[in-house]
Amino acid sequence: MRMLLLFVIYMSVTFFKTIGQPRETIESFRSKIVSFGVVSKMKIFDSLNNFKLKEFYDVVGSGIVCYVPYKDDLMLCVVTAKHVLYDPKIGYAPRSLKIRFANKDTLSVTEYLGEDVMLYTSKGESYWFPHPDSTVDLVCLPLSEGDNFSFVRNGHTSISTLSYSSFANENDLYESKSILCAGFPGVVGSDYLTRAIFRNGIIAWTSPKKPELNNFLIDCNVFPGNSGGPVFVNNGILPLGDSLSLRFAGIVIQKRRKINNVFNEKMDVIKDGLGKVVFSEESIGIGIVVPYGRVQELLNAFMNAIK
Repeated sequence: MRMLLLFVIYMSVTFFKTIGQPRETIESFRSKIVSFGVVSKMKIFDSLNNFKLKEFYDVVGSGIVCYVPYKDDLMLCVVTAKHVLYDPKIGYAPRSLKIRFANKDTLSVTEYLGEDVMLYTSKGESYWFPHPDSTVDLVCLPLSEGDNFSFVRNGHTSISTLSYSSFANENDLYESKSILCAGFPGVVGSDYLTRAIFRNGIIAWTSPKKPELNNFLIDCNVFPGNSGGPVFVNNGILPLGDSLSLRFAGIVIQKRRKINNVFNEKMDVIKDGLGKVVFSEESIGIGIVVPYGRVQELLNAFMNAIK
């Protein structure tokens, strides 16, 4: 019995040690994650219940900084979900957004409103580069050319980028594999959106055919603001703090949700003033991720386009 108890304790310690990551590993990957947002206004009340409006940085999505070789240097770019920057289905096509980098995470959302990032040239051409397959919800946004080159001149010369060696491989994608989902889910409240939020989960489903190119599911709650954020497979703590204990597995593009009719006490379907059926949305705790292979395709296509 004593040996069995010791074995259980040993396995428990080993399990939690494997799942956890050293702080320096988390911070290394966090430094590469950015958020996109807009400037909104909130009401600030005083003791007499009077209020004034104050500007704050309001998150709309997440992204991760990558790079491609360019001439004799590197071209920095942010990879994110396309619908974070452009979604014609809902008439969403902002000319510009704000972006916050990890090296400003000590400043609140009212102290630092982010940097301006232009999404279109003066001629109406997009700065962002889409995945060559229009059905893939991915884009990359160059940070070191044109109107957005100001980042390099505005205190962000040390922007951290995701290395190609940190990408996962097909052996990393399988059901029950531990993952970390990182991003800026707005549901937690603006006070906590100064730095990327990490959540544990597992891979729930992968395609039996080419998992590196087909969307996979994660058992991890994702919310508006997570879109465009990275997912990492968690390989546990490797010898000597190997940085590859986390590998980049893909980009969150949406959550799965269940849509329900809303009924009154007579069990009649409720409709709004225009006669449209009212629905309620129920999260089922499943997120959809575009795998790393599609990100590699995007970066390769972008690199060839700027040669």
